[in-house]
Amino acid sequence: MLQHSKPEERLALELSCAICLQLYRDPVALPCGHNYCLGCIQNAASAEDPKSPKRCPECREEYGSLETLPKNFKLSSIVDGFLVATTGGGLRGGPTVPCDQCLDNPLAAVKFCTRCEINVTITYVKSNRSTPVLMTYSYVVVNRMSTVMNDELHSRDKSWQANLCDLEGCLHQLQEAQKCTGEVISQSSEFLFIQNYLNVEARVRQAANVTIPALPSQESSNAKQLRSILRTDAFRSEMSLLLEYLHGMMNPLDLTFNPATAHPSLLLSSDLKTVKQCAGVKSSTAGDQSERFSTATQVMCTQGFSTGVHMWAVEVGPGCMWSLGLCYKNIPRKGDHSRLGHNTSSWRLQWKSKKLTACYDSANVAIGEGLVMPPKKVEVTLDYEGGTIAFHSSGQGGRRQHLHTFSAMFKDTVYPAFAIHSTSEESWITLLSGV
Repeated sequence: MLQHSKPEERLALELSCAICLQLYRDPVALPCGHNYCLGCIQNAASAEDPKSPKRCPECREEYGSLETLPKNFKLSSIVDGFLVATTGGGLRGGPTVPCDQCLDNPLAAVKFCTRCEINVTITYVKSNRSTPVLMTYSYVVVNRMSTVMNDELHSRDKSWQANLCDLEGCLHQLQEAQKCTGEVISQSSEFLFIQNYLNVEARVRQAANVTIPALPSQESSNAKQLRSILRTDAFRSEMSLLLEYLHGMMNPLDLTFNPATAHPSLLLSSDLKTVKQCAGVKSSTAGDQSERFSTATQVMCTQGFSTGVHMWAVEVGPGCMWSLGLCYKNIPRKGDHSRLGHNTSSWRLQWKSKKLTACYDSANVAIGEGLVMPPKKVEVTLDYEGGTIAFHSSGQGGRRQHLHTFSAMFKDTVYPAFAIHSTSEESWITLLSGV
């Protein structure tokens, strides 16, 4: 029954509390990953034996005090955006946005470049060769298929045109899907993303499951190539990444620091969400000393990733000098080569001495030219199969600025890793519940 419902109904179900079956109100996240309305989980807890440990209504995993449950701000924002999008509000029909690159007589912008964080015309889109990762996954794949089909149609003589009529219909579907996916992934706000997603989800799914018609027996090599490309699972898997991205937004990662890896001078909060460095203080955390960083003031997360697309965010103290990145579990634990980015087992973005740099295998690259103030909130996006690690700063109003992207071929599980290079009271890093 679910598969025949409207896209907005399916999304509403994803955004509904499992207790009251209504859209989330003040959602909170349990350690197990399930989300509930604050009022609903409070009522559920009060109905249980006060002497028994509190458990998740769905998976029955224990959790601590209700007062310590973090509010899922990202999920709350998505619900608000969904309500606006489905009640006739929004920005449709609003004023046009001028292109940020046109100095004289600016034209109307047709897209938002997610890498450069500017509104641009189609000319700028064509000239910008640094395609963002999500654009690479959907827009480019559809575009490649459309190009092949166009070449095939124009290479056939009149006797073939009738036989390729069905393929032309498929081409039209793919071009529509290309346009739809391009509009969706180019949005810079959650509200516009949800609004466009609801409008195009059905068409994208239909294109992803298109049945390719048979061609005449005497087909050219181009036609064989066309059929080979379209009959693979690549197109369907690329389209599904849009749905995976939305799922990731509604199910933020709940990362925690791994005490067994923390340098002795690093202090972790009781919930393992905040870390700070205190000179001359030794951590009393027990654990296998072989896992602990002994030279660099670093710590890894307990959670690692070996597949998929994942996003997380951290907030850093105003006086903090820091490094953020990823590493393999086999990263050295002592010596100069144990520092993030100074080996082939890690990648890092660093703010130190009022400079922002990126580093891998000891090769430092200066980025963020002219950046005076350090980012207060940094988002990290890992695409394991795509081989990218992207860093963005997040400012007021949710505006994101691209900082740097690493390209890599991952060979093992990677873990989020962090370092603090200063000891002031305002030097700390906090893992956020969502992005």
